[in-house]
Amino acid sequence: MEFRESNGRMGGGLGFLSKVPGQEVAYIRSETGWFDGWIMAFNTPAGPAQTLNVHLHPPVGKKGSWNLSGYLFTGTERLKEMQRFYPARLAKVPTLVVGDFNDVETSSTIKWLNQQGMTNALPEFDRHSPTWHWKWGLISLHRRLDHILYSPELHCCSAEVLRAGASDHFPVGATFEKSHSR
Repeated sequence: MEFRESNGRMGGGLGFLSKVPGQEVAYIRSETGWFDGWIMAFNTPAGPAQTLNVHLHPPVGKKGSWNLSGYLFTGTERLKEMQRFYPARLAKVPTLVVGDFNDVETSSTIKWLNQQGMTNALPEFDRHSPTWHWKWGLISLHRRLDHILYSPELHCCSAEVLRAGASDHFPVGATFEKSHSR
């Protein structure tokens, strides 16, 4: 288990829980004042791999309030964060990009990662389950904001949303092996 606090930031910290020891590759401060990005490398049974752990800019306005402008106009902030975090990874090492993207599968951030050769694991196995839920009075809101993307050196064997826990986000899990096409 490894944890990093984002001291003095609007957002909280990040954490890794792994069955094998990890080594920090990079901790990248966010320029938006929200959440940072963190990359750890692991020697897994499938070989070396690295994970970029993100919690991208939430859909809130400039003053941190949940409003329509935050929902409509913060997508570019998330894309800028990803474009800042992603290049810090190790070259030619199988990569996972995981976490709370605060954005849907059709977002510019996911499309940009697809252009980098990354594949979103969850839609391969489950196209509809929400990863986020919120009760607001009589209204129940649901969206798919959490993602696991992987590089071509990996093959995704399974991915699922686990309807468990006390958070407003459900855990998302996936199993990978080394790609047989490489």
